[in-house]
Amino acid sequence: MTDEADDSYKFVPSEYNAAVQRFVNTGVRALMEALGGPYSLASRESINQLPDYTDPPNDDQTSQGRLIEATFDAAISKDEIISGDFEGIIVSMSRIAVELEAQISQAMIAHITEESARSGNVVSSELSYDSIIDTLENVELSFDESGNPNLSFVAAPEAIQKIKELGNPSAEQQKRFDDIIAKRRSEWDARRRDRRLSSRRD
Repeated sequence: MTDEADDSYKFVPSEYNAAVQRFVNTGVRALMEALGGPYSLASRESINQLPDYTDPPNDDQTSQGRLIEATFDAAISKDEIISGDFEGIIVSMSRIAVELEAQISQAMIAHITEESARSGNVVSSELSYDSIIDTLENVELSFDESGNPNLSFVAAPEAIQKIKELGNPSAEQQKRFDDIIAKRRSEWDARRRDRRLSSRRD
């Protein structure tokens, strides 16, 4: 007696795979942003605005950005999806988000560090409000519609602890900081006026 050949096969509509991919991708990105690391501070651009990484980058492209490759090893069981075990799915997505966020954030910090050194925007001194303000003098800032600077500070936990131990800045340090922000805001407003005038002439 022989068994009949099993000619059956599984058919999974592409719409199912696409829906799962969208759900997982959207959820993982949201979890990565919620972690609050450097990744969450990065602005998002259309893929059409990215450089062409198929060719060797020139100096200008290198300073603007680089391709970051991130990998992860995780799996979401189809049985969890079928049974509606969302707790297991979220745990897997969280594991993916933590791994990818760590890789991308580390690559971002490495790129920022290299570019800061290349452009000469590195201040080597004991961590203090004066050294932080010295660094700020060499940084170009953008401002939101309310005139607030788009300024974020990323540092290792040890550096954050040292900053907390500094206490409050002195009145002189605070004034110097405020003066730099006011100057950068004035420069930003002037550039925006120039862009508006140029667009009207065109």
